[in-house]
Amino acid sequence: MTEPPPQVPDVDAAVADTNPREVPPVVQAEPGRTRSHPRVEEEPAAPTRIRHFTVLRQVGQGGMGVVLSAFDDELDRKVAIKLMRPSQGDSLGRARLQREAQAMAKLAHPNIARVYEVGEFEGRVYIVMEYVQGETLRAWLRRGPHPWREVLAVLLQAGRGLAVAHAAGLVHRDFKPDNVMVAEDGFVRVLDFGLARAVEAGDAAANAADPRLFAPVTHSTGSLGEQLTEAGTLVGTPPYMSPEQFALQPIGVDSDQFSFCVVLYEGLYGARPFKARTADDLLAQIEALQRSEPPRGARVPPRLRRILLRGLSARPEDRWPSMAALLEELTREPGKRARQWFAGVGLAALAAGVGYGLTPRGPAPIDLCKDAAARLSGIWDDARKAELRQALRATGAAGADDVARRVESRLDAYAAAWIAMHTEACEATHIRGEQSPLLLDRRMECLNLRRSEVDVLVQSLTTADAAMLDRAVQATVSLGRLDRCADAEALLATLPPPDDPAQAARVAELREKLARVRVRGNLGQYEATRALADELLREAVDIGYRPLHAEVLARHAQLLEYAGDAAGAEQAMLDAYFMAGTVKHDEVQAEAALALTFICGVEQARYDDAMLWDRHAVMLLERLGARPLLQITRHTGLGGLLERWGKYPEAREHLERALALAEADEGPESLNVATVAHNLGGVYLAQGDLTAAERIYHRSLDIYEQQLGPENLAVADTLNNLGMTAQQRGDLPGAHERLLRALAIYERSIGAEHPRVSFPLVNLGSVAMARRDLAAAHDYYERALAVTEKALGADDFEVTEPLAGLAELAALERRWDDAESLAGRALALHARVQGPAQPGQIQPLCALGEVALARREYADARAHFQRALEIAEATYGPQDIAAATALAGLARAAVGEHKPDEALPLLTRAREIRQQTHGLPHEFAALHFVEAQARQQSRDPAAADAARRALDAYAAAGERFAAERAEVESWQAARR
Repeated sequence: MTEPPPQVPDVDAAVADTNPREVPPVVQAEPGRTRSHPRVEEEPAAPTRIRHFTVLRQVGQGGMGVVLSAFDDELDRKVAIKLMRPSQGDSLGRARLQREAQAMAKLAHPNIARVYEVGEFEGRVYIVMEYVQGETLRAWLRRGPHPWREVLAVLLQAGRGLAVAHAAGLVHRDFKPDNVMVAEDGFVRVLDFGLARAVEAGDAAANAADPRLFAPVTHSTGSLGEQLTEAGTLVGTPPYMSPEQFALQPIGVDSDQFSFCVVLYEGLYGARPFKARTADDLLAQIEALQRSEPPRGARVPPRLRRILLRGLSARPEDRWPSMAALLEELTREPGKRARQWFAGVGLAALAAGVGYGLTPRGPAPIDLCKDAAARLSGIWDDARKAELRQALRATGAAGADDVARRVESRLDAYAAAWIAMHTEACEATHIRGEQSPLLLDRRMECLNLRRSEVDVLVQSLTTADAAMLDRAVQATVSLGRLDRCADAEALLATLPPPDDPAQAARVAELREKLARVRVRGNLGQYEATRALADELLREAVDIGYRPLHAEVLARHAQLLEYAGDAAGAEQAMLDAYFMAGTVKHDEVQAEAALALTFICGVEQARYDDAMLWDRHAVMLLERLGARPLLQITRHTGLGGLLERWGKYPEAREHLERALALAEADEGPESLNVATVAHNLGGVYLAQGDLTAAERIYHRSLDIYEQQLGPENLAVADTLNNLGMTAQQRGDLPGAHERLLRALAIYERSIGAEHPRVSFPLVNLGSVAMARRDLAAAHDYYERALAVTEKALGADDFEVTEPLAGLAELAALERRWDDAESLAGRALALHARVQGPAQPGQIQPLCALGEVALARREYADARAHFQRALEIAEATYGPQDIAAATALAGLARAAVGEHKPDEALPLLTRAREIRQQTHGLPHEFAALHFVEAQARQQSRDPAAADAARRALDAYAAAGERFAAERAEVESWQAARR
């Protein structure tokens, strides 16, 4: 019994969960170019631990070493570690890496990746840095084209990082797109200060007059203030190097400014300004650029190009006086702001009197944008932290301390990012004048909703029970993404609030309540949230603002779906879809279409209807443009639909696409990645690709354990599926061990009588039956049945799984009346809930076939096994193990009817499937014995050989199959 694949994600939350009833839903390194290199010493395998850091995986490789992702066991955080190659272990290489650590450790700024630690491990120097989850600027640019404003906003952040480094007396010397990360928290980080150079104390007087801070390049041994590079050595990356770097002259902050302008030029115009190989080439190209016209089709303001051309001057003294001066000029656009913002907000805003930019700005108060932290007072501060910590630990549940640490750490990071974004949004309008008041209002509205989510999450968790504890970390991760509050294009594209101020205030208040409903739903408080959603629906009708009404309808429908009311959810989501379409609320309409695809296809097996809704979703997604999370939702849901439809190649294609999108959107170790990978593992398992299934399940397990902790139910769900994978490849001890681990987590987390406990119990029964430990199998199945009936009722669909297991066990024990009764009950429940020809009916049909064989009712046996074979082939394909079981039953019925010519081809096909799926010895033994009987009927001398193969296989299976072996021996004796 495989844990059902998770549902598609809540597109606003990107949360990972694996509840079988409600499972909401996941940066990849840029591929390097192939080029020839001289042979180098082979890179040794990365260690699994470096002091108190647990190494997770290698994420990058450079000239001096490798970059690893790791987990800091002492401070409970993920980090990146740059580990030097042994071949770079000379004093010069060590000093360079230590210099990088020293340079970056001096810089505490949101736009510079932080360094935590530097040390030496097994003769290799390492530095521990902030783990920046995102993508390089180069990868981000390649995903373009991006609007020039967006490119400028990203590079301005990187420029601020450089300016801070310059103010601290450091020169980067290798600024390029590969050394800039666009992180998922909305900030850009400059990294890799491995060539950074400190300004010498003797230059202080010159520095005061000349902020360009030239630093001669000579050789020394290793402190930050000493030179390491040999005189005459070229440092940096040629396409981004200044003329003085090419000419091997002393370099300073002017060189960083030049490199910065090359990168910004490349981002704005889609190509680098120079392709020089020598200093002379570069000087000639600089001169030509200064005289050239802008590239054709460029929609970049001419003023920006003039600013860049000055920064790209051949002589350092002709460039801008400093990075700070360059950045100030890039952000200052006098006389243009009014035109730009009126173009952005349209004539309606002009008529309403939005005159931003027409009135000169006076000097802003110094403390105008410094109150962001105070806005979280009473929501997330020291007092709330202590209250939350105490409440979670008071649940007494396993892993409560670990959950408390994880929740607190994530909320700390979220609050810090919220404060930074709130401050940046305020300063963008009131200090730097880069942003219109309209956009500031939209950003603040978004941030206020996020703050409300934090508030309701903390309030709810202070009254948490053991069941809620398991969802605490996921709910924290599922808080609304802050990067949505910085997406100017999306924010300005949202529907405007009502013109009536009173109505607009009620809309804002109801949206805040709706955000609270979503958070409480993520914590599993479905009954309470359904009642609140009903109230919000009535309030939305009363307000009369239809875009909001559509949003409330969609959330209400989702809660109905979580509660198992598929028909009610479908009707409510239809209402949301058409109301959103009426008012052109494209995002809600797209979300509704995606939800209807899932509800019709996965929940109700109406596959044609579901595919029609997918076409609606595709149309709306194209209209909305690039929305990664919506695309992930679409491919994940469609993959689940196609899996249930039995279309495994197509399901695999969509889920692999969802996985790639999730990796690019959130990083390779996000919860969304783990959840999509979990779904994909189910498809691999259904296709019989056990190696791929085990690999992808292990990837999910690693992420879940790292992100959620070892006691989380998602960990148990994945262990459950790994147990089934191990069973299918014949590793019964391994399957048993994984399933026991899963069962223990379920029992500690949600109690021994929760219905989800039946999943590992049923699977443990299956493994025990395969091992011929029939007493243990009986105990597991009976306990699963009792738990499910007590929690859900005797007629609930979930009861069918333990019933089918007990039916198969009764047939194995030759309790034919019990087998017939149990299998018949399971089939009736299946037919009532899911309709005919569903894969869950295969096991009880085969049990009924065994009963008919025992009673020599061969026609009935043939009918049962044939129906099981048709369902197996339609659902899983012709090479699935379920098909092998049905084929063997059909062969035995043919032997019973003395039709050996029919039996032998069936046996051959069943044996081929068992060989492909790593069948167990006793399964082959049973097939050999039926073959022996069929060949005897046709007077084939090979019958004796088939019988000997059966005996050998039963002997290999162990003493638990002594009775079967004795049956073969008795048959041989009678034949002789």
